[in-house]
Amino acid sequence: MHGYYENKYAASAMNKYLKFIYSNSYDLSLVRLNLFASTFTTALTTGALFMIHPYLAFLTAYDWYLLGAFSQRIASKTVHSMVLHNNKYHVILNKMNHFAFET
Repeated sequence: MHGYYENKYAASAMNKYLKFIYSNSYDLSLVRLNLFASTFTTALTTGALFMIHPYLAFLTAYDWYLLGAFSQRIASKTVHSMVLHNNKYHVILNKMNHFAFET
């Protein structure tokens, strides 16, 4: 009787672990670095143009629009990894938030 339960648990030992279905090949720290660097340089450019003439700062409005669109529409909907839960009925999606951190 003891051997039956032991074999059953040994056969189902693999169900204790999560299984990665999909994992992106890029590093999230590089995405964050590029997002923060582009935000910093756009802010620096906006400040420099504002110091030359206040109306020149409006030239960077399209750059701010592109940064906002990337962080709100692309980064927040990007799936970083898909994991099959150990009960084999649920798939866990790890997405990025708008600051490119994994949720």
